[in-house]
Formats: sequence, structure tokens, C-alpha cells
Amino acid sequence: MISRDEYERVISTFIVELNHILLHTR
Repeated sequence: MISRDEYERVISTFIVELNHILLHTR
């Protein structure tokens, strides 16, 4: 089972990567 800190870190990393992809797509 994942701890809450790990979960939040993964989510923030995912959001950052998603933002990069969206910026490059534009």
C-alpha cells in the first residue's frame, strides 16, 4: 500500500509532466 506522501509526490510529478506535454503541444 502506498503512503500518502508518496501518493501526493506521484500526483504532483504527473501534473508537472502533463503541463510540459500541454505546453509543447501548443
